[in-house]
Amino acid sequence: MELEKKVCECCGGSLKKKTNGSYECEFCGSRYTPASDGSAEKKEIVDSEILSYYKLAQKHYKDEEYNKGLEVLKLALELDENNPTTLLKLGRGYDNLGEGDKALDFYKKALEIDPEYGIAYNNIGIIYYDNQDWHNAAQMIEKALSLIDKNDDVYWTIYANYALVIAKFGNLKKAEAMIEVAEENGFDDGDEYRQRAGITEDDDSDFDEEDEEESDGVSKTEVIIKIVTVIVAIIGIIFYYFH
Repeated sequence: MELEKKVCECCGGSLKKKTNGSYECEFCGSRYTPASDGSAEKKEIVDSEILSYYKLAQKHYKDEEYNKGLEVLKLALELDENNPTTLLKLGRGYDNLGEGDKALDFYKKALEIDPEYGIAYNNIGIIYYDNQDWHNAAQMIEKALSLIDKNDDVYWTIYANYALVIAKFGNLKKAEAMIEVAEENGFDDGDEYRQRAGITEDDDSDFDEEDEEESDGVSKTEVIIKIVTVIVAIIGIIFYYFH
């Protein structure tokens, strides 16, 4: 099984490369550690009964029957209470029901078991974002980006999420640039994200003028600091020789 080319042998889901070099199924959470020849040296395959619960919960989630999906996932959790994938899926269910506090608890539990679970950091960041806690949202999404491979499509969705946070800090130009980069890498919801970030076409010229003024201000400040430094040095020399 060449990991770069194959899907998960457990459920058929896509394998996503992690920053530590291993691969993880994005659906069931089965993990594969590659050998030097690219084959799977070590496999951590999810239990078949848990997988059946995942598939049933997914159907309920697609039908927006989130409470039914949660009940099924709780059965999966009874089989393995330390499964971070189950905990993440439970968090998503509560997230979709608008119960952010419960979702946050499950995401944090997932991270206690797998501290490198990038998606969990992103989901926590989104909850902080929705609660207008921009600082913690930025920290969580930055952490998510550090743990997910750039070749993974979800990386650029998370990157666009980070652009939303940057916009809340008032840097709309940077947010726009980030959304453009995400689009260049296959992100399809750029226009929606611009609307959420408050970016409009009329803002483009304003960005340039503001940046130019800010740049000029920084330059003048640097000149003033240098002049003051020179004056202080001259005064020091005069004081040394004449006293």
